[in-house]
Amino acid sequence: MIIIVSKSIPPEHSGSGKRMYNLFLYLRREGYEVKYITNTPHRENEDVIVLKKHRYENHLGKLNPIVVFLHTFIKLTFRYLSGCFKSNIKVKTVWLVSANPMTSAAGIFFYLRGYRIITQNILMNSDDPVHCSPGLLKFNYRLKMLQYRFSDIVTCISPALYYLSRTCHPRCTMIPNPVEIPVIKVLPKAGKKSNILVVGRLCYRKGTDIVFKVINLIHKDDPDVHVSFVGPYEDMDKKLKLLYESSQNINKMNVHFAGYQIDTRPWYMKADIFLMPSRREGFGTGFIEAMAYGIPVVAKKLEGITDYIFYNGYPAVIDSEDPNEYTSIIFKLMNDDGYYHSLVKELRRNVKRFDRAKIYKQYLNLLEGR
Repeated sequence: MIIIVSKSIPPEHSGSGKRMYNLFLYLRREGYEVKYITNTPHRENEDVIVLKKHRYENHLGKLNPIVVFLHTFIKLTFRYLSGCFKSNIKVKTVWLVSANPMTSAAGIFFYLRGYRIITQNILMNSDDPVHCSPGLLKFNYRLKMLQYRFSDIVTCISPALYYLSRTCHPRCTMIPNPVEIPVIKVLPKAGKKSNILVVGRLCYRKGTDIVFKVINLIHKDDPDVHVSFVGPYEDMDKKLKLLYESSQNINKMNVHFAGYQIDTRPWYMKADIFLMPSRREGFGTGFIEAMAYGIPVVAKKLEGITDYIFYNGYPAVIDSEDPNEYTSIIFKLMNDDGYYHSLVKELRRNVKRFDRAKIYKQYLNLLEGR
């Protein structure tokens, strides 16, 4: 039996939850005995187990992690006693997505019952063992470190996370995020490129402030350029909202906030340029999704991530937060067909490393204990 534990699955917007839920669906189609444990509201069935949040979970401040941990452990105990996890399969594996009170509780619970435990490290300065979250008792940090200790394997989605994790666990491996590469032929785009796509939550970590400044500069010279934001924006920070509203040159008629989209493929198909000046990622799936659709990516340099995903010397990775540098690259891509198509060609060749079929084989080897 394979059990995947993740706080979120679709329709919530978590990228890691979406990726692992897709893996769960794949495993189920391939005939594996697999269950998914989550606390995202979902139509529960024999394979998807929803551990509903405790009614005090969001109101106890510093005690919140303890409540989540105990609540998860108790709920799993009742499920176990009811026969929910009975299986005749010898190799039993639990895959914990991230390190948090819920996954720690589930990991300890199944570890005590003889399951192999895999922890997937997915975000810099959060999941990695070096990062210590604030708090007087540091309960989240202590749980995370405990989860690392009882895990049989720690898998990391980028070299940056691997280098940090291997200092705290003897068995670390790196498996990058997968991408579904379209089977359709991506035709070269001729003429001016005027559609910019931004995918992900609108927040400081994702570099949304840099994006707004870039749009302001672009629209100063060319207000007809369209920018689409695909990702949650309703809870955007007030300072970011003020920055957007006070930007004098932004042509708001050509800026579109689509919100979270379960299927982002139509947006990639329409886009000419993908912009993602994120300050912190574990990998950055948006990079390879754009590459798969033949869209040049403009990104901020992330040590141990962008240098791994992109080929050496890729010119649109910028080691700066200066919006002028991003604007300059974007205008060159918009107006220089030769430059544009040379990047597309290299990115389409490079993205094959992350093809979902190849990555799923690595997942299966890990899950089956090979």
